Amino acid sequence: MTRDESRAIAVREKSTRIISSLRYETMIDRREAIVSAYDGTLEWMFDESRSPFPRWLKEGHGLFWVSGKAGSGKSTLMKRVAEHPELATLSEIWAGLNAQVLQADFYFWFAGSPFQKSVKGLYQSVLYQILRACPELVQMVCLRRWKSPSVEVEDQEMWSEDELKQCLEILASHSLCGNVGGGSSRQQDLRFLFFIDGLDEFDGNHRQLLRILQRLGSGDNIKICVSSRPWNDFLQLDLPSSSIRLEDLTEEDIHTYVFDTLHELQRDIVGLGFGEHPSDEFDFLVNTIVSKAHGVFLWGFLVIRSVCDGLANGDSIAILQSRVDELPEDLIEYFKLMFKRISPTYRGLATQLLRL
Repeated sequence: MTRDESRAIAVREKSTRIISSLRYETMIDRREAIVSAYDGTLEWMFDESRSPFPRWLKEGHGLFWVSGKAGSGKSTLMKRVAEHPELATLSEIWAGLNAQVLQADFYFWFAGSPFQKSVKGLYQSVLYQILRACPELVQMVCLRRWKSPSVEVEDQEMWSEDELKQCLEILASHSLCGNVGGGSSRQQDLRFLFFIDGLDEFDGNHRQLLRILQRLGSGDNIKICVSSRPWNDFLQLDLPSSSIRLEDLTEEDIHTYVFDTLHELQRDIVGLGFGEHPSDEFDFLVNTIVSKAHGVFLWGFLVIRSVCDGLANGDSIAILQSRVDELPEDLIEYFKLMFKRISPTYRGLATQLLRL
């Protein structure tokens, strides 16, 4: 083995130790817990006639804001977009022929571990994903740790929030090159695309979090797509051409889900009256559920489960229509109604589950 080969192996091992030290136990738990998008829904996000997202990704800069009511499906949308095959095509247009886009995502969760609801957890997760994709960056981005004698041991010292912040600031403020994946000797300029979900679930000062993200996304080499409820702290983003309000765009998706779910059930239940050509009563029930959901996917999901239970128990469409008509349209009021119907014996358990 030559001296150069030995040096290369030592560098790889050193980089691997640093990258591994960034990983924490609950890093992907929230992402994996998020429900995947129903087939055929949320595709409008990549349609320029309906969403400003494609143009922002190709030509825009800074932050893109997905705003939405509680239960409107923000996390599901963020997960879907981050995994969508069209994302790579649009990212390549932004990056150009001589650059490569590295992607990372993070999902704040107030009910989770300290890492899952803190800036430190955000920093550490994003940095881990980027460096794992391009280990060559470790020497440039983690300069202080790279030079530290402690890096030679397996048990690395804990990362501080300040150290993580400094590493990400280097990403944001420098024109970096790397050989992504190690499959080629050709170095490429690097761009970074981050998806950060649930800003309102961050356990801290929301305005401070916004300032951090705006500063991080101010460079030409980083774009950040964020999501949150439309709280006042986030309204200061003021991004009319780089934002969407989710509940204004999901009516067709909710209709698709409600119709398909009920239509699927009819295969197992005879005599519902909608077969291949749904009856007017069935259409009216579907449209009522969609209308009362007001773009809140969770409301539609919960109601359709109740309706399906009723159909399975032999309730007529007329009875189900009457029941749906009486339901409160506000999600919180709906939860309150469901809570009242729970036996007092189980209300303590229900309260714990709702907190999750």
